[in-house]
Amino acid sequence: MKTPANDISQMVFLRVIPKNPSMADFDKPMQEVFALLNGHLTIGQLSKKSGLTIEQIRKALTGLLCQGLAVPMTRQEMYVSAQFSKVLRWRLSHAVGPAAEILIEDAMKSMGITTHRIPKHLTGELIEQLGANIKQNSRR
Repeated sequence: MKTPANDISQMVFLRVIPKNPSMADFDKPMQEVFALLNGHLTIGQLSKKSGLTIEQIRKALTGLLCQGLAVPMTRQEMYVSAQFSKVLRWRLSHAVGPAAEILIEDAMKSMGITTHRIPKHLTGELIEQLGANIKQNSRR
């Protein structure tokens, strides 16, 4: 699979751990890109973090994609479903009562996310932050 010839700076990829690591063929840029692929950093962010150019990242990604060591993420895959938000609200409201809505809004605001677009990679942090507001351990 080849990466698109147009602007890839907003694309997101996830690394795939090889079943047989000794069979993977990495050059230095591929190693750097592979280590940073986490399913939420854009190619532009990877470039800033690694110091590699977009073209170097494109070449490394092409190699990783050909070996099955990376997969592109769609925008839909990057965010939790609406069902997750419903369940979160329902469970927190049973644990803390009517303050649940305010706690969720405050936590999301402090994390810089909106209720309609919760990134999957931040769900653990969100749940931890909300769980800290539940005083009874049995309700956590």
